[in-house]
Amino acid sequence: GGIRAVLTAMKKHSGHAGVQEQGCRVLRGLGVQHSNNRIRIASEGGLEAITGAMRAHARHAGVQEQGCRVLGLLSVNHDNKEKVVSAGGLTCVIEAMSAHPKVVGVQEQGCCALSTLSVRAENQTAIADKGGIELVIAAMQAHKDEPGVLEQGCRAVMSLAVNDNNKIRIADAGGIAAVLEAMSGQQLHAGVQEQGCCALVNIAVNHDNMGRVAAHGGISVVLSAMKAHVTRAGVQEQGCRCLGNLGIRDENKEAI
Repeated sequence: GGIRAVLTAMKKHSGHAGVQEQGCRVLRGLGVQHSNNRIRIASEGGLEAITGAMRAHARHAGVQEQGCRVLGLLSVNHDNKEKVVSAGGLTCVIEAMSAHPKVVGVQEQGCCALSTLSVRAENQTAIADKGGIELVIAAMQAHKDEPGVLEQGCRAVMSLAVNDNNKIRIADAGGIAAVLEAMSGQQLHAGVQEQGCCALVNIAVNHDNMGRVAAHGGISVVLSAMKAHVTRAGVQEQGCRCLGNLGIRDENKEAI
C-alpha cells in the first residue's frame, strides 16, 4: 500500500512543497528497476499528482527537479510516454527548465525526461513545438562544467534528432556546436563522449549536417573520443557509427 499512501499524502498536503518533493522522490525510488510499479503509479493517479505538484510549486526548484526525475523514469514504460504527455507532464518539464535555467539538477533531470519522452515519435514533434530543442541546447551552453547536464543534453539531442525536421532545427539552433563543445570540454567523461557521438550519429543523417559537423571540427572530436576511451565499447561503437555517417559525404572521406 506504499504507492497509495504516498499519493494520498500528496493529495492531502498539496500546498506543502516538502511533501510534494519527497513524494515525487519516493515514487521515483519505487519505480526504479520495477516496471510493474511504474505502471501502478501511472494507473493509480500518480501522473496527475506529480504534474499537480509541479504546477502548484513552480518556483520550488526541489519539487521541479524531483518531478522531472520521476516523469523521466515513468516514461521508460512505452505506454506511459503517451500518458505523461496527456497528463501535462511534457509541459511541466518544459516550464521547469524555463523557470530554473541556473539550477543544475532541474536542467539535468529535465533533459533526461525529454530524452526518454522523445523515444516516442509523436513526442519528438511535440517537444520541438514547445521549444524543447532550444531549452536543451541552452542548458548545455549554460552548464559547460556539469557533465551530468551535458550527458543528458546529448542524450536528448540524440533522441530528438531521429526526426528529420528536428535534425535541421537542432543544427540551426546551435546544437552541433553545443554537442562538440561538450565533448571537447569533458574529454575524460566516457558518458559525455558516448552520448555526444550518439547525438552526432543522428544529426549527421542529413547531407548538409554532415558538412556542418565536419566544419565545426567534429571529425577530430570523434577521433579524440575514440582514442581517449579505447576500453569503452560504447564509445568505440558510436564513434564508428558517427564516422560512417560523416564519411558518406565525399568531402569528409579524405578528412577521416
